[in-house]
Amino acid sequence: MVLQTQQSLLKKDPENSNYAFYVGICYYHLEKYDISKTYLEDAVKNISEDYKDSVFEKKAPAESQYFLYKINKLASVCE
Repeated sequence: MVLQTQQSLLKKDPENSNYAFYVGICYYHLEKYDISKTYLEDAVKNISEDYKDSVFEKKAPAESQYFLYKINKLASVCE
């Protein structure tokens, strides 16, 4: 349900990096790392130094980089 809501919001506002982050995190927790990586790569392009977790935030939090790092680390271990 959260994933569908975030995807719907992202579809309405595709430039919103915060929505991309949340979609990526949903896929991350579903262990769909390839899909998660795609969204997180978009999110890290627009990170806020002063991130506020709010419906008005359009930039992604810095932790986007952390989750992207974890996915890349997992991929390198699996090779």
